[in-house]
Amino acid sequence: VAVWIAEVIGPVAAGITAVFPAIFFTSMASLWLAQGHAVPTGAVGPMMLGSSSVGAYALFAHVLFPEVGPWVGAVTCWFAAVVTTTVPAWWWLERKAV
Repeated sequence: VAVWIAEVIGPVAAGITAVFPAIFFTSMASLWLAQGHAVPTGAVGPMMLGSSSVGAYALFAHVLFPEVGPWVGAVTCWFAAVVTTTVPAWWWLERKAV
């Protein structure tokens, strides 16, 4: 699937698609084995929010790094990911909690 995505969308999206499931599964399985089922159950929400921010960062990096370089690009991509992913998710969760 990752090879097909690399051909259709590009290598950045393929890299995210190939690596994300392995990292997420390994984290959740190790938490379950070490701490029991309650810890990974509570961690799944924050991990999904965090991984969506990482995906946004990678998409911004694909566009911005060639244009502005890695130093400015890294800072700009971080702020862009926070503004477009983290803050809206936080706002939505805060609104739902009330």
